[in-house]
Amino acid sequence: RGEAEAPVTRRALDEAPKMDAAERAVLHAFTDTPLRHRAWEVLAEQDLFFTLPGGDLAAALREAFRDGPPDGAAAVWLDAVEPESAREALAEIEMSALAPASLPVLDDAVQRLRERRSRREREALKEAGLDDDALQQILSRLKGDHGYAH
Repeated sequence: RGEAEAPVTRRALDEAPKMDAAERAVLHAFTDTPLRHRAWEVLAEQDLFFTLPGGDLAAALREAFRDGPPDGAAAVWLDAVEPESAREALAEIEMSALAPASLPVLDDAVQRLRERRSRREREALKEAGLDDDALQQILSRLKGDHGYAH
């Protein structure tokens, strides 16, 4: 039975909306014990994940581990993640990683996600009809308040 289901699962994963590579890097770091706490902190940043699959998985992890990241190997705590599709997605990210998770890769992914978030915020402000001076003032305040890059 398991062999017959494997192609269907693979096909479903292949056809699912794609998660951004930087989102995958943060989520992959969450499966790595030494990087988990840093990744857990990143998962709490509002609007950082922008694809539906990435945002859903980040939200599932934040919900499952509200008070802090879990300890031990993913196999120990993965059952706490709901729904099942989130567990499967995280397991797939962990198993399909081409390289081990590392702090430089995590930091680079976080920087890229923050830059994208900043661009999305600027675009939203432009669409709201704010002029360049107003945008610059808001961006300066955001950068000072939150360390956002632009």
